[in-house]
Amino acid sequence: MSNLSKQLQEMVLKVIILKLLNVNDMYGYELNKTINEKSKGYFKMKEETLYPILYDMENKKLIESYWSKINFPRKYYRITKDGQKFLEQQLKELRAFKEGITRVLN
Repeated sequence: MSNLSKQLQEMVLKVIILKLLNVNDMYGYELNKTINEKSKGYFKMKEETLYPILYDMENKKLIESYWSKINFPRKYYRITKDGQKFLEQQLKELRAFKEGITRVLN
């Protein structure tokens, strides 16, 4: 996979993660499973791929984490106000990008 392809995929994954967290708080395994199911395996990730992305997003204040002790301890992630703003901006850019590609390819 080229460097550009990796960067594009990571950016899209961040948007997907934020979109899911904008609906519900989720823990890492749940995020990974949901992304895999909804993308029909296209964005299937190993834990060593997902968690660095989550840590980066947390460092950038796009998401925050907390521990839940219901049943057993789990680290949940939730979107922040900055994350919601970033999500809106990135969705607009992705839609414009998709529209531009579609125009060229059709």
